[in-house]
Amino acid sequence: MAGHETLNSKVKISAVVVVYNDYQSLNILIKSLCDQVDMTVVIDNSSIDHVVPEHILKDKNIVYHRMDRNKGLGAGLNKGIYLSENSGADWVLLLDQDSVVSENMICSMLNEYDRRIDQEKISLICPDVFLQGEGSRQYPLYSGMFLIKRLTETSDKADFAITSGSMIKMSLFKEIGFMDEQFFIDYIDYDFCLRLRSEGYKILYVREAVLTHELGERKVSDIGIKYTGHAPERIYYQTRNRLSVVQRYGVRFPSFAMMQILLFLLKFFKIILVEDRKILRLQYYFKGISDFFRKQYSLT
Repeated sequence: MAGHETLNSKVKISAVVVVYNDYQSLNILIKSLCDQVDMTVVIDNSSIDHVVPEHILKDKNIVYHRMDRNKGLGAGLNKGIYLSENSGADWVLLLDQDSVVSENMICSMLNEYDRRIDQEKISLICPDVFLQGEGSRQYPLYSGMFLIKRLTETSDKADFAITSGSMIKMSLFKEIGFMDEQFFIDYIDYDFCLRLRSEGYKILYVREAVLTHELGERKVSDIGIKYTGHAPERIYYQTRNRLSVVQRYGVRFPSFAMMQILLFLLKFFKIILVEDRKILRLQYYFKGISDFFRKQYSLT
């Protein structure tokens, strides 16, 4: 593609995908992108010996970069954003390997942006995000009084958007910085959204643009309760990073902070009541709390 035609502009779009040990999902995602972007940057954080699919290495519209080790999602995204910036991209679309882009998603997002009179304040555009296999809407979100809720049918302004599907102005990174690599994984998106909102920028939500996304492993407990499960190590990052974000933005965004503290407490009871390997998960939960208070953030 020579450029992306919208209602009033011609812009260059780069997609950044961080892959971790799953080339099958990556192939499906890349196929769904088709001609919607000018280039796709694949950042490989994989920890296993592997053979990269040949079509990824040979496609002139795909830039492949293997990290020397798994430095986390934040570092992978930042490397992809940097490579996109060097290519002259105007916008960067961030994607998880297990997401699927709907037809005309990016056109819908840019066309809605072109209709807006407040373009200078819009720095991130997000789609409607649905959970794969269930059809239930997951994101984007907005802050209510003491709660964080999914957007209503008439909303077009989000307060938070997950990383996958977020299309961000390249110029924004120079102003507010890149993704926080010390988070490694989890709450990178919350931190970035709250940072841009702290600087007076907006998140535009486009309902016509649709992304499907896998959100953890769906499980059923011994007592029949459905829940989303994550590896015990993820509980560590979720706990530590949740507390870090509350500390950073709690005063400015009190409703967000109150909801996160509630979720922090509910996580403990969720482990006790429904999750397996309870002792191991609790160990990671309390390690996250301990490392938050000691300010010891590991990048490995």
